[in-house]
Amino acid sequence: MTIWSLSVLIFLSAPLVQDRQQRTSEEMHGLHRDPDAYIAMLESPERDAYQMPEAVIEALRLRPGQRIADIGSGSGYFSLR
Repeated sequence: MTIWSLSVLIFLSAPLVQDRQQRTSEEMHGLHRDPDAYIAMLESPERDAYQMPEAVIEALRLRPGQRIADIGSGSGYFSLR
């Protein structure tokens, strides 16, 4: 799989797997108004199990000196890795 196709796959699947808890529209809007709750959702320990950040980063085959942009990185879940 090329880096481009992997990036597209991650981009398209992110909304599907970012938060598995079902919330109403009102709850989602409220969550974004509460930064602590939003960060807690983004940093949930269960997130590693379904997003597998180490596997994603390994698949990108990043090399020293390369630069990436993590658009919409929230709390830096992938960026800090």
